[in-house]
Amino acid sequence: VFSSVFLVVGLSFLLPQQVIGWGKIGHEMVANIAWSRLSNATQTWIATVIGDADHHEAGSPLAAVANWADRVRYTKTYHWSTPLHYVDVQDDEIDGGCPVVGDGDWTNCRFDYARDCAKDICAAGAIANYSTQLIMQQEEQMEESIDAAANVSLKFLTHFVGDIHQPLHSSRKTDKGGNTIHVHFDLAIPRNRVITEGVESSKTNHWNLHSIWDDGIIEKALDEFYHGKRDEFEENLLDLMKDYAASGQLNLWLACGDGRQKACTTVWAQESLSTALSWAYRDVDGLAIQDDGTISEEYCHSRLGVVKRRIVAAGVRLAETLELVYAERATRSNLRPISKKVLRQSSS
Repeated sequence: VFSSVFLVVGLSFLLPQQVIGWGKIGHEMVANIAWSRLSNATQTWIATVIGDADHHEAGSPLAAVANWADRVRYTKTYHWSTPLHYVDVQDDEIDGGCPVVGDGDWTNCRFDYARDCAKDICAAGAIANYSTQLIMQQEEQMEESIDAAANVSLKFLTHFVGDIHQPLHSSRKTDKGGNTIHVHFDLAIPRNRVITEGVESSKTNHWNLHSIWDDGIIEKALDEFYHGKRDEFEENLLDLMKDYAASGQLNLWLACGDGRQKACTTVWAQESLSTALSWAYRDVDGLAIQDDGTISEEYCHSRLGVVKRRIVAAGVRLAETLELVYAERATRSNLRPISKKVLRQSSS
């Protein structure tokens, strides 16, 4: 049974954090990877739920709405959704905390669903809950082919699957996922950066570790390796997906690729936490990145592969979840799924 808390507009007791998730580009890339793996039937259903959306720039109907949740979270209507974008691992309640140490040497630093996602209020809970809501919102409930509740659920689900795969979206509460670790970075403010409301104007042009992983590494790679062209970056990600399929990594991701299951979203959150501790919080010498530190070119280059891997994993798992949601909706509606694709290998 899904938590009814996500249907409540106005949870005033939930305080926002200054987190964005992957930036606009990252979220759209996740959605485009997912779209490329969906069956025709599922694509048609999604396009119907989304309705009219200009996706020329984004690349697909799913990508056109992938950043909606970030746009609305600062509005009065959807301000309550802020805590659903991340997982705060309560490191201040863990014996020894979550220090940056040698590989795999943080055995006590784990995502605990009961502690870190109480009442399902975190990204891991939101993904499972909005998957369930999409299933329960039957097609016969639609009015003029577009059901508003299903539309919102789909947009939240798409975004939160991207969020939970960003390493610093499942990380230490004490530094707000790297938001309080301010850093120097040799790159202008990204062209698609969403500025958090309420941040002092003197801070809006500064980078923090979280924004480096949201935008900085991606923007720097676009400029240095892809001639500023996002389609070249996305083509590289699709090629990587084929490599992951050939190596067996894709099947490992899909071994727990069902976003309807909290057991799987728990795995995704733990992956991101481990990645954050291994790669995000440490500099190239293995030392903890400090407030007022500098992010080097070597750091960005050595972390780019990690960013790509997490984006592809998010896209693959989002597609799997949407296929499973569509199939279950069809079963519950006594409809027969059309050409349901079993996502176990790359489509090409």
